[in-house]
Amino acid sequence: MCTCEKSKIVFDTTTLEKIVNDPQWVLENEEKFWAEYRAQILTRKWAEHVKYEIPYEEWREKIEGWKNLSLDERENHELMKVAQRILSAKDEFLEKALPHDCSFLPDGVDLSVTVQFTAFVPPFAFAMEDLVIDVASKYWKGNPEHVLNLLVHEIFHVGYSYYLTIQNEKELVEESLYKILDNIVNEGICTYVGYCALPIFPVEDERDYRMLEYNDEVHRLFADTNTVLSQYGILSDEELQKLSWDKGVIGRAYYVTGAHMCKTIDETKGRDALIEVYSKGPISIIEYYNTVANDDLKILLPE
Repeated sequence: MCTCEKSKIVFDTTTLEKIVNDPQWVLENEEKFWAEYRAQILTRKWAEHVKYEIPYEEWREKIEGWKNLSLDERENHELMKVAQRILSAKDEFLEKALPHDCSFLPDGVDLSVTVQFTAFVPPFAFAMEDLVIDVASKYWKGNPEHVLNLLVHEIFHVGYSYYLTIQNEKELVEESLYKILDNIVNEGICTYVGYCALPIFPVEDERDYRMLEYNDEVHRLFADTNTVLSQYGILSDEELQKLSWDKGVIGRAYYVTGAHMCKTIDETKGRDALIEVYSKGPISIIEYYNTVANDDLKILLPE
């Protein structure tokens, strides 16, 4: 077994279990809950990082709604079904998903990370220090396999971050441009790794995967990505990052554009070529991709 496959993935359900089993306490001790339970602490950090205002009133209403369900209603609720599947899936996940993630990485990368599970927070999943998953999100449509597939994506962010310690491309462009390019590649490779995990954890209706397979959507999202890049040096940094967030993250352009780049390199040049080039940095992978891409699907880097 390679070093990567020995990584320790910890499933921490402390926050989720508190919500599921004792919602009355959560409501009566709201600030204590947000200040002391790890998943909630990280949600606040995420919100501060992306400048998002957490809708606490909406959160309270959801906890209140859960509290008011009967025992039978809770046992048959989608939240409980997803939570139970997650709780029982750790060994299966390590057996199937960890080798999959490692197949996109050189030996020596440590993917060890803690996955925090919670419910009723704004993002359905994010990576910040730990990984945080909201198992109650409507995004999953009650399908726990979707959660597990997304975990493949999120855990690969740990692998990508490994390269940040050895890449030196930050000095090649200004910080605001590098941030965009890195986001495209980071979200793109993780989306592609998750897409390749569909035979392990099948998802029928993941929007990024649907768009990745639909040529018109790929073209549309490449155009969105290039629109953002075309505004570098024209918009202020604040305006550029707002456009980047709206089109690249909310609009999913970076996820699909980056995934198509990785898919193209993987299928035309092989896995070793993909690993080698994205380990160098986002500029290298984009420039390499452009050498094998169709003319109408190239990333137009600012000069």
